[in-house]
Amino acid sequence: MQPNWFVGLKAVSPAPLRCPPLAEGMRLLHLEDYHVTVAFFGKLADDPTPLLAEMLHRMRRPRLSATAVRAVLLPRPAWASVVALCFGEGNAELCSFIATWRDQLRQQLGLEPESRSVLPHLTVVRMKPNQMLGASRQEWATALQQQLPHRFEFVQLGLYTWNERAAPSEPRYRMTVSVDLL
Repeated sequence: MQPNWFVGLKAVSPAPLRCPPLAEGMRLLHLEDYHVTVAFFGKLADDPTPLLAEMLHRMRRPRLSATAVRAVLLPRPAWASVVALCFGEGNAELCSFIATWRDQLRQQLGLEPESRSVLPHLTVVRMKPNQMLGASRQEWATALQQQLPHRFEFVQLGLYTWNERAAPSEPRYRMTVSVDLL
């Protein structure tokens, strides 16, 4: 099986996000996996690290920060696979950074430009889509909403892929190259 690859901004917070008890079929992401995706590449036959490492260093910039203000079910409420946090303060800067770089990163790998609009978000829960459980998942997102606003700093830029040897309590992703933001 070929792994998915993406470039993301690693998110950290000075205070832990308090999540409500999980609903059926939900799995919390490990804190080390918190990120905002800059460019998603999907499954690639070869490791793109040699093609992207230099570009990631050129992308280095001062740290970004943003305040999560909304918990949403994505890609759509009735058939969600994630609960994500969307941002208020700091969202425009994230949008600008993503818009500046994502198609350049995809072009570097010979991929088509992204057709979806820019929507910076931080996934906190993954789940299998199931329309029957939509109400309990929406209730969970509403309960999480009570913990917002919540501030995040973006401290590193990295090329991510799966952590193939991860135990259930360990991060699911690993960075093959990372750049500390200033």
